Amino acid sequence: MATALKIILRIILIVVLIAALAIGAAWGFVYFKYKVNLFSVVGTVNTLNQEVNVDELAPKQITTTDTTNMVTKVNNCFLGEDLINYNPSTEKYTINKNPTFAMTQDIVLTDKDVCCLANILIGMNDVSLNIGGSNVSLKDYDFKLLQIAFSDFDAEAKTMKFNVVSSISLTKLKDKMTSFPLSMFKSKVPETLYISSTVVLAKTSGAMSYTVEGSSIRLNNVENNKVEELCTLANNFVSIGTANELNTTIGTNFINAIIGTEESQGLTYSLVHATIPVASDFDLKKTGDEINYVIKKII
Repeated sequence: MATALKIILRIILIVVLIAALAIGAAWGFVYFKYKVNLFSVVGTVNTLNQEVNVDELAPKQITTTDTTNMVTKVNNCFLGEDLINYNPSTEKYTINKNPTFAMTQDIVLTDKDVCCLANILIGMNDVSLNIGGSNVSLKDYDFKLLQIAFSDFDAEAKTMKFNVVSSISLTKLKDKMTSFPLSMFKSKVPETLYISSTVVLAKTSGAMSYTVEGSSIRLNNVENNKVEELCTLANNFVSIGTANELNTTIGTNFINAIIGTEESQGLTYSLVHATIPVASDFDLKKTGDEINYVIKKII
């Protein structure tokens, strides 16, 4: 996740710089050297800075009650001890990834449940990114996970769309925009950047086996095709990859945190490979209109 956010911050800086040049004397140089549609860049920056309807972008935002209900649901699947514990002094939850007590039934989770779990996992780790040679905690950017939403489940193919909506504050980035030409375009940088990443999660043959493919990405009100343009523009100055690669990186990070691999040992992987294994695999299923992520107990 830190890598993905670092790329996004680079995109914002580059686009703002080019937009600033577009309204200055250097616009001709930029156009002829990089073949950049400067009017499109300015329009995209204006769109990026427009107010975001957060309730429309993330209609499945979680609440404290959602977290409490998820914790009860998960803990009821274990015998003797709780998998998730709450510390009143720190007001934080922690998850025991190496339990020594039995899992008595499958853990059937909704997308809101998975979002609550991911938030706890994020809270247990101080994730940082390197900007300009300095490590910066995501807490400094007020990182928030607002939503995880499942859709378009295909029972035969065992696939579903996995959407993640998160936000970061750009206040500290704006505070550093004191030199020309960035200073003249500082007002065009939004206070908050909302990132909506949608990928396709597929459960493949074999225990704990899955793939992740990019579907679409949105930054504030800037839709997928314009994000692709921004990445193409940014690649003229620093290699960051395509919008689809960025989107896949974001989605994969969150999915790995919930499922996991040998290289990225997420929650489910840890339960499967605990000192005393308590889970056997994960599954995707649909009951009525509800799509579920399932952590399967050992039979």
